[in-house]
Amino acid sequence: MKKIFSIKAVSFFHIIEKNIWEDRIHTNPYFATVSILISTIVAALTTAGHIINNTFPTDIQCSWYIAMSILLFIMVLNVLESVLASEDAKTATLRSLLVSGCMLLGALVGAITSIVIAVIIAIVIIIFVISVLFHALLGGGSSSSRRNDGKDELETTDLIEFMAGGGKVTGRKSADGLTFYGDNGKTYDRETTSSKDWYERS
Repeated sequence: MKKIFSIKAVSFFHIIEKNIWEDRIHTNPYFATVSILISTIVAALTTAGHIINNTFPTDIQCSWYIAMSILLFIMVLNVLESVLASEDAKTATLRSLLVSGCMLLGALVGAITSIVIAVIIAIVIIIFVISVLFHALLGGGSSSSRRNDGKDELETTDLIEFMAGGGKVTGRKSADGLTFYGDNGKTYDRETTSSKDWYERS
């Protein structure tokens, strides 16, 4: 079942054209379908690259000129196949128009898909940022309530002391913010109020 599905996935255009023109056309079963898929992928990658460059400070090399050149080249090859593999001019013309239209439609779907995915990613990022800010505000509120209770926390920045289990000390700060009186009976000092380096008073 999987093998049959994989064959149909890369030959769906051949199935369509055989249903329309039957024995009046003798094209490669896979070339047109692969061409449509390539057009879709090229348009999707090019659109995604432009979106990323416009959103973030990146410089992904993506050019619409290159994408259109690839699309035009593959389209010409498919038109040539239509001419060479058709029994009459009418079939060749109609098949050329159909495969070209499918390639353009595939490119359009690829571009729109990239935009939709980019919008979804942007929404996810916005939700994540709002969630982080919300939790930060809740954390700030809980910290304020601790300060209102008259309790402060002193957290060590020394890795060895932290690993030894001396993580946080509760207590009270002095009015000038330079001295910390710990509930553990120790007193700590720092040089400025902006410094996070506290030294135990000997």
